[in-house]
Amino acid sequence: MYSVTHIVTGAAIGELMLGKKVGNKALFWGALAGSLPDIDAAFTPFFTSVVDELVYHRGFSHSLIFAATVSILLGLALRKIYRKFPVAAKQWGSFVFVNMIIHIFLDCATTWGTQVFWPHPARIEIKNIFVIDPVFTLPLLVTVIWMLFLKTGSAKRRNLNRIGLIMAWCYMGLTLVNKLIINNIFKEQLQKQNIEFTRYETKPAPLQNIMWSVTAETEDGFYIGYYSHFDTQPDTPYYYFPKNHHLTESVIHDRNVKRLIRLTKGYYAMEERNDQLLLNDLRFGQNDGWNNPDGNFIFSYFIKKEEDGKVEIKQQENSFRNAKRSLKLLRERIKGV
Repeated sequence: MYSVTHIVTGAAIGELMLGKKVGNKALFWGALAGSLPDIDAAFTPFFTSVVDELVYHRGFSHSLIFAATVSILLGLALRKIYRKFPVAAKQWGSFVFVNMIIHIFLDCATTWGTQVFWPHPARIEIKNIFVIDPVFTLPLLVTVIWMLFLKTGSAKRRNLNRIGLIMAWCYMGLTLVNKLIINNIFKEQLQKQNIEFTRYETKPAPLQNIMWSVTAETEDGFYIGYYSHFDTQPDTPYYYFPKNHHLTESVIHDRNVKRLIRLTKGYYAMEERNDQLLLNDLRFGQNDGWNNPDGNFIFSYFIKKEEDGKVEIKQQENSFRNAKRSLKLLRERIKGV
């Protein structure tokens, strides 16, 4: 999730757990603890390849092992720093652990994948909410800012915080229910159009939870389609993308190519562009695929085999200069077709 979401969620949870005992310090340390798993971003400049950056993002620092270790150490440290407060080291540790676990869950709810059980390589992604969703974040942002102007420990402050948390987490629950509904809709439509798929994945389009996309895998390719709850036409149009996985034969020996493919969980399609290969990670869709099925995918990687046999991988630069236009088209598409 977006960093602002983690900050305000951590602050709200902090107020809920220890606000009555430590006042605004609960908001501060809650926000900090709720952001700690993203410490991996600080090491980005030290990665030697784009694949390393991808592999280690949401890796160790988003694991249960990391959360448990940091919670114990920070719990002991906070107890020493704030001896005047009636909060034991165990309570401080639980406070930190809960905030870090909520951060990890929020990231699991999005598309990227989170290595919760590190060192096991499996990544969890539920894909029920977009990485930036104002409906989840705004209630918490408003209530956290409002609380800063209220007396610590007051009933009004506690009730306001509860309202923000209830609104945000009820919405989170609705996104999970919505995903189940959307899954059934896409399955019925794919079967109705005689698209024989082996597996599929669904995820919300940017910034909302009304319009969703599906990527359905067949033997030779993928079908991608979009559906809004406001759609009135009976059948969703699906666009076909051939796998072209055979194009990787000349570079599949390379360790980074294997790691990159593993990250996509098989949801990738290959292209040839000039003298290079282009691997499109289909999990994140296109910039405005609901409007332009021929547009660039958000995450694509050029793979080039040098004369000495070494393989170079570079991420394709993605221009968002037409973001304003894309948002307008998104709004129009959400209204239905």
